[in-house]
Amino acid sequence: MDAAKPFDSCRKPNRFAAGRRSLKGLAVTALLAWAAMAATEASAQGQRNFTVTVSSGTVNEASSGQTVTVRVQDNSHFNRGWDLSGTLEVGKSGDGATEGTDYETVADQSFQIATGSSEASVSFTLTPKQDTAVEGNETITLTAKASGYNDRTATATLTDDEITLTSNVSSVTEGDSARTVTVTATPASTLGSARTVSVQVGSSSDGATEGTDYATVANFNITIAANAGSGTGTFTLTPTDDTTQESAESISITGSISGGATVIASSITLNDNDIALSV
Repeated sequence: MDAAKPFDSCRKPNRFAAGRRSLKGLAVTALLAWAAMAATEASAQGQRNFTVTVSSGTVNEASSGQTVTVRVQDNSHFNRGWDLSGTLEVGKSGDGATEGTDYETVADQSFQIATGSSEASVSFTLTPKQDTAVEGNETITLTAKASGYNDRTATATLTDDEITLTSNVSSVTEGDSARTVTVTATPASTLGSARTVSVQVGSSSDGATEGTDYATVANFNITIAANAGSGTGTFTLTPTDDTTQESAESISITGSISGGATVIASSITLNDNDIALSV
């Protein structure tokens, strides 16, 4: 029995060696698993996506400048182990609104989503350029970009502020009886709040003279209710009959509104009824 002891003592180190081999195997397995995960993550980076949303993104053309805030969310942040830096581009070719023409040029905006965070916000000032063209609402594309991510877009909207006046009467003739004229004020885009247009009939540059060729017309207001397509107002037009031969003369219908919006005028033609006699 004593002769077996040396044999047993020689076997004990082998059990420790087996344990070391087992630990080494686990380490190799863990390393391979980590490498596979890293490779999968690196491969997935090309398929990562943002979600882009906009607040205060509707700006009226009459605005002197409005802050637009864009929220960029990383849909795959749960396995992103780095700070994510990106760029927000404002405007692109093909938009309804043209950068530098319909609004002031906006430099590219930088954003950073920190490690462990899922989103970041970036704000910029959108300053419209006032014009007199009736254009309707125009879009501005906002594009979020970052290396390894698909570009994602959202949209800001530039609303037109022009209001057009039209009349249901296009012409009257000297000697006609008094006519009730209905004037319609139509905004190029839906108004978020009620607006009042102050209307004036006649001006010093007209061919027809107010108080001489037709009875004086007092100024009046047209109210366009919030979210309404138009508003109307009326006035009475009474031509003056005279014996002077005249060509057709214009009577302007103009308007103004607070807040810098442009009101596009209308007009009525006053026709002469005098006949020239030849000898």
